[in-house]
Amino acid sequence: MKSSYKRAVSLTMCAALTASAALPAFAADTEKTGKNEVVYVMTDAGGKVSGVYVVNIFDGGKVVDYGDYSDVKMLTTEDKISQNGDKITFSSDSDRVYYQGTLKDTTIPWNISIRYYLDGKEYNPDELVGKSGSLRIHLKITENKSYEGDFYDDYALQATFTLDTKKCSRIKAEDATLADVGSDKQLSYTILPGKGIDTEITAKVEDFEMDAVSINGIRMNLDVEIDDQEMLDQIGDLIDGIVDLNTGAIELNDGAVELKDGSGSLKDGAADLSSGAAELDNGVKKLQSGIRTAQAGMKQLDAQSGTLSSGSSQMKKALETINSSLSDSAVSADQVGELAAASGQIKSAISEITEGAKALQSAISYEGYANDMASKGINISGLSAKDAQAAASLGGVIASLQSVAATLDGSEEYAGQAAVIRSQIGQLQSTQSLLLANSAALAGTEAYFNALSDKAGELYQALAELEKNYTEFDATIRQLNEQLVVIADNLTTLTKAVNEVTRQYEKLDNGIQAYTAGVSQLVAGYSEIVDGVADLAVGSSQLRTGSNDLYSGTKSLYSGVASLCGGASQLADGTTELRDQTDGMDKEVEDKIDEMLSSIQGGDGDTVSFVSSKNTDVDAVQFVIKTDAIAPTDEEETEEEPEPTMTFWDKVLNLFGLYEK
Repeated sequence: MKSSYKRAVSLTMCAALTASAALPAFAADTEKTGKNEVVYVMTDAGGKVSGVYVVNIFDGGKVVDYGDYSDVKMLTTEDKISQNGDKITFSSDSDRVYYQGTLKDTTIPWNISIRYYLDGKEYNPDELVGKSGSLRIHLKITENKSYEGDFYDDYALQATFTLDTKKCSRIKAEDATLADVGSDKQLSYTILPGKGIDTEITAKVEDFEMDAVSINGIRMNLDVEIDDQEMLDQIGDLIDGIVDLNTGAIELNDGAVELKDGSGSLKDGAADLSSGAAELDNGVKKLQSGIRTAQAGMKQLDAQSGTLSSGSSQMKKALETINSSLSDSAVSADQVGELAAASGQIKSAISEITEGAKALQSAISYEGYANDMASKGINISGLSAKDAQAAASLGGVIASLQSVAATLDGSEEYAGQAAVIRSQIGQLQSTQSLLLANSAALAGTEAYFNALSDKAGELYQALAELEKNYTEFDATIRQLNEQLVVIADNLTTLTKAVNEVTRQYEKLDNGIQAYTAGVSQLVAGYSEIVDGVADLAVGSSQLRTGSNDLYSGTKSLYSGVASLCGGASQLADGTTELRDQTDGMDKEVEDKIDEMLSSIQGGDGDTVSFVSSKNTDVDAVQFVIKTDAIAPTDEEETEEEPEPTMTFWDKVLNLFGLYEK
């Protein structure tokens, strides 16, 4: 184990020295300060620093250097070296001069911690020699805040563990690069400038030993060029796409809000329609009851028509009898009295019929019907207007829903909502047709009532005229009766008058017969009104049921649209947040790339001395950090032999206690 460790150190040192061999030489009579520094750090197996040595490499000539060393010595020449405080001076004719100084301050830019656990228990490194079990090595390197300088941010480290596969198996190290070097497994960690490491190595060990851990530090100054324009262009396209997505989501949200408002208005309108349909249905039921009452009145009026017709016939017969009697010149006072009595009955009947016709005209007029409904709290005209207005509103809502459904058809996410909306459109169109039909029915009812009222008015006017004429006729009859009583001898004049009355009464009787026939026809026609109102009652009941279904559907629609609106709002908020989060992302990515390159390249300032800030002309600084190996201690005593003369390489090896005598 010890011999392989020595080879590794020698090779590392040779590489460091070889790297410095190409520096130009200067004349010996010029004072030199430019140099390379190789900083050798020795630690125990746990990473605790035990000593720091610096090999300073100069071109030949007169050299002035600075460093707070406990001792200094020349390595490659026998030239005299002087130390005055922190000032080191010497002069050499050699092209390349090396001297070593031991630093008083062992503070380095990194905190190095290597801890060892076997079967879950932590051990000191020297306690692990020869042990077996499940090994876990915890490596942690962080910035040493006690050190003032930029080496941590400017220098990269490479840490190397070497495990003998004859003693270590099942080796796992997630962050390491593993390589086989003979029978050894080499685990290498690259630690970028400004970055520490916190990692673990696990293995199954048998009679455990381990070579020293090597950690080398160099300044990173890579000339790396990365064409990131294509990636930045794609990121720009992505940002533009996110902005377009956000714009579309906001428009969708605005449309969803409008749709929500429209569906809310539709729901409220459907609620009003449902309420109005209920009022209409109640009104139609009352209308049906009133029509039936009017029909009963019409039948009663028709029943009076028989009395009127019978009285008129008796009146006509009495006139004919009087006329016959007068013709025979045998008119008696009793016969004249019967005539007056019959005339009174006819007058009374005509008066009753006229009043009945007047009441009928009022009962069957649309205005009377509307007023009667209004007194019961039902505005028939308002219902018709509401039907028309609701139908028009439904037309607008249907158009809006069709537009929204067309917009959502292209989206798989809202395909379900589009289907619900189209179903609601069908219900709305059916309801609109029913509202238009109901409005037309109300308009037809008004026209029918008006026509019927006009006929009843004509009947009432005819009866009023008849009543007026008959009143005059009755007065004539009574005057005739008085004349017959007072002037019994004027039979010729009376006969002529009676003949005239008879002729006139024949016309009146014909009118009465026509009236009674008209009343019969009116009663028969009124039955059609009753049937029509019954159909209207069925339709209003269907309208009430349909409007209730419509209201339930609009509530479901509103709930669905509200969910859609909520989802659209969340989508808009999410895309807005995404837009805000990605705004300037291209610049952030570019900055991140620059930051990554900076971390790889390290600092771009001048190289500074690790030893002293007074050393202002330093070409390179390199760190070589070595831990103690975990190996058995050779306790065999050897006889003292005289020290042989050491060569330059022997002196270098002796720096680390690796020189074999």
